[in-house]
Amino acid sequence: EAAIFRPSTGMWAIHNLTTGYYGSSADIPVPGDYNKDGKTDIAVYQPSTGKWAIRNLSTVYYGSSADIPA
Repeated sequence: EAAIFRPSTGMWAIHNLTTGYYGSSADIPVPGDYNKDGKTDIAVYQPSTGKWAIRNLSTVYYGSSADIPA
């Protein structure tokens, strides 16, 4: 599905599916199938702290402000 992340509000909108809020203007969206259930999970990376926050799953710290999430 096509999706957008609106940094100014932290809004995620997944076309014809759902709209929700997770993250902030300082975050980089990093959606992926983190729990390997075949569905994309909403997630953000905070460069200033190295924080990866995966909605309803986990938070881990890995990286720094000089890194680009991949």
